[in-house]
Amino acid sequence: MLELRLLGEPEVLRDGHAVPLPASKKSRALLAYLAVTGRPHLRERLCELLWEGPDDPRAALRWSLTKLRPLIEPHLVAGRDHVEFRADGAAVDIHRLCAPANATTEHLEECAALFRGELAEGLDLPGCFRFQQWCAAERERFRQNHVAILAELTERLGADDRALVYARRRVQVDPFDEQSHAALIRLLATLGDRQQAMHQYEHCRMLFERELGGRPGEIVEDARRMIGKTTPLSPPRGERVAEGRVRGDFVGRANELSIIESTTDPILILGEPGIGKSRLLEEARRRTPGLYGRAFASEMARPYGVWLDALEDFPVESDRPRLFDAIVDKLNGVELLELDDIQWIDEASAALLHYVARKTSLRIVCAARLGEIDDNPHASRLVHELRFTHVDLGPMSSEEIGALVADSPERKRVIEDSGGNPLFALELARSQQAGTLTQVIAGRLGQLEGRARDLVSWAAAIGRRFDGDILGRATEMPSGEMLAALEKLERSAIIRASESGGCYDFTHDLVRDAAYQAISGPRRVLVHRNIARALLSVHDPDSALAGDVVRHASLAGDHDTAVKAAIAAGRRCLRMFAWADAIEIARLALQFAESLPQIERVKRQMHLLEIIVVSRGPISERLPFATRVTELIDEAYKLGLSQIAAIGSHLSACLYADSDNLGDAAQQSIRSSELMRSGDPRAAAYTMANTARCLLFIERDIPRAQSLLGEVESIIREVGGEHVEIHLGLGYLHAHRGDKELAISELQRAFDMASRARDHWREWCAGARLLTLALEWRDFDAARRWCERLEPVAEKMPGGSEGVKTEMLAAVLRYATLGDEANLRAKLEELRIVDSKSDLAWSLAYVAELELERGEMEKARRDAQEALAAAETVGRPSDAAIARLILGLPIDEAKRDDLSDRARKKERNHAEHGRGANV
Repeated sequence: MLELRLLGEPEVLRDGHAVPLPASKKSRALLAYLAVTGRPHLRERLCELLWEGPDDPRAALRWSLTKLRPLIEPHLVAGRDHVEFRADGAAVDIHRLCAPANATTEHLEECAALFRGELAEGLDLPGCFRFQQWCAAERERFRQNHVAILAELTERLGADDRALVYARRRVQVDPFDEQSHAALIRLLATLGDRQQAMHQYEHCRMLFERELGGRPGEIVEDARRMIGKTTPLSPPRGERVAEGRVRGDFVGRANELSIIESTTDPILILGEPGIGKSRLLEEARRRTPGLYGRAFASEMARPYGVWLDALEDFPVESDRPRLFDAIVDKLNGVELLELDDIQWIDEASAALLHYVARKTSLRIVCAARLGEIDDNPHASRLVHELRFTHVDLGPMSSEEIGALVADSPERKRVIEDSGGNPLFALELARSQQAGTLTQVIAGRLGQLEGRARDLVSWAAAIGRRFDGDILGRATEMPSGEMLAALEKLERSAIIRASESGGCYDFTHDLVRDAAYQAISGPRRVLVHRNIARALLSVHDPDSALAGDVVRHASLAGDHDTAVKAAIAAGRRCLRMFAWADAIEIARLALQFAESLPQIERVKRQMHLLEIIVVSRGPISERLPFATRVTELIDEAYKLGLSQIAAIGSHLSACLYADSDNLGDAAQQSIRSSELMRSGDPRAAAYTMANTARCLLFIERDIPRAQSLLGEVESIIREVGGEHVEIHLGLGYLHAHRGDKELAISELQRAFDMASRARDHWREWCAGARLLTLALEWRDFDAARRWCERLEPVAEKMPGGSEGVKTEMLAAVLRYATLGDEANLRAKLEELRIVDSKSDLAWSLAYVAELELERGEMEKARRDAQEALAAAETVGRPSDAAIARLILGLPIDEAKRDDLSDRARKKERNHAEHGRGANV
């Protein structure tokens, strides 16, 4: 018999016994989605729901299905195209709910008992926007059903203690409903508990004033009048949370500590929540002082989050390699580096950790929740690439648990019930209650009263370490009351001051989760909205808080604020060379923006797409957005947003160029320059210069490129201004014409300007063109100098193909001067792998020329044939013409007007000497 419980934290029972669920949140979310919807779903739809992104979503879906199938067979039906959960005799709690008006009181009480919490409690996935939207809507639907059941029970049971239970629960589930508060106040007064009735009224009044900005309505005031004014009220009851009962000293784990102290390879500590991973790290750090950083589930889009947590002063550098080297320098003299909860690590942090592991000899110890690493591709890749020594933390022995809770009067019961989980043991000892770990924590939090009860919810919603300033701005709680409440929470072992000082954190993420889950759905919206506003009120010139604003605004349903913050956060990610994080946050915000008014949506989505396109992510991750860019260009054009349309055309040109679709790149560049003519003249000039350079690079419509650059020079003479793109364009034009001195002068100027502006991409473009010109003109000394200058620029641009192309040019130089063919062929193969046909066409045509000069006819023929095929595929007429000349083939007359001076000279030389005719 299969039983599936979804109202609360999902549970699966077989014949009445709980079955362990997969640790992966996405796998559990998939189960909840299939069970709640109860119909077949296309695999593609499920991939979009939970695994949209650059990794293989279908493989991730298959992996999750393999984890779920043993738990719920035969109810999971997975075909080639569709996946479905079929109840067919299984007991599913949501199927037992009923319409309150048509049910018996007994049945209603059974329904009320089904609600152990909100639907799919704990399965929030902010990075999966479609799932989160569905989940929020379904939670609200079931919440309303829950409220209706509780209201009906309260009404039917009358003045009875059972009614009081349901009335209290109704207020908890629907805290901003005046009817709920009024019903509870009246019931308490009717039962004679006037003191509690007045406390409930005061709580309602403060809640409405603080969080809604006004007093409750007349219905609540009428309920208050029922209490009676003559009965003296005793002081409020003291808070009931036990304090200082359990020391929680470090015990056991001697073997694990020995491994940490003796192993030089990176160590990964794995275990279930509460098993003692963080406590073990703390003890290891006590014995060997070192740095400690922690990742948080709420900030996976915060670049270098775990490192910002570990380092007091995070360096600022001009490029990613220098930043990584600066971090390595800061770690000089550090013996131990501990990174906790890496199942939530962001891409930039993971890349930096990989670099530090390769470049330093310090001991690295990480910790992660068992089974959750596969939900995060960055963590998964890190674990596979680094040779971690795994340390699996299992349950502690009875003797160790006994020593841990030696001061508890319930020591024997704690040992038996905790199952060897130290956090569970400590919570049992503190609360002296029974239940699961989650229930015990929730029960202890439920004993809080007053300001401490209010404050713990806000702190949990922040989602990570919090400081008093943000908390105070969000809650608007008087500072004295807030500090007193924080002290109370510290004494109750719910929060603690962070090691870095000035901030607080929860004693464990499970405590944070329990506090957050206790917040009702409606109140969460308000809490997150206020936190977002509090963050926006802080002076933040570098947009360091923008990622947090995105999270809170999106959870509050404020998509306008979320999208604005996402643009700022994405640009910050680009400045910090966290390209994968930039793409991820922009991709998510594109979905938020769908709810905005059309004009704002088009503007914001284009800026988000700009973040994606200009990132240094692989073209395979950026190219899928080309269709959306094209759609937005059309929308912007129809709305009269010419500047936005021009940005889109430029982005399309970049995508096409990066994918070697040079023809479409040229068309989009021309369109962009035409659209920009009506705007700011300087911006128009820069765009036209970019278009001209694009046309010159792909050798198409050269007269238009010359005309555009002439117009650019005229605009700059009239309005002033200078931009690296102008000198790049002019450098490309002079190079095409064969004006050597002018080409070198303009390209050198562009290189220097880009270098000063830390514009590495344009710096590389100028340097690479100067290097190819030096090779073409057989000035090998100059080529060596440019190789030396270009290599460090390419190193600053990981993620793209610039490094491979630079190594290819260096290999061509070595072949031309030293005859190193082995290195040449290896680099040519790397160029084929990255599929850069334009660079392959130039390289092979140049190499074929050298081989022809050396009399290596067969090699020259083979390389010229491949050069010709590549050049004609991407439309490079000069390289195609040179390859044709080597092969003794006629030049394409239709392309003659676009040939470079170099190709024309080769044609004249071949005509005069007849070389290559028989190759």
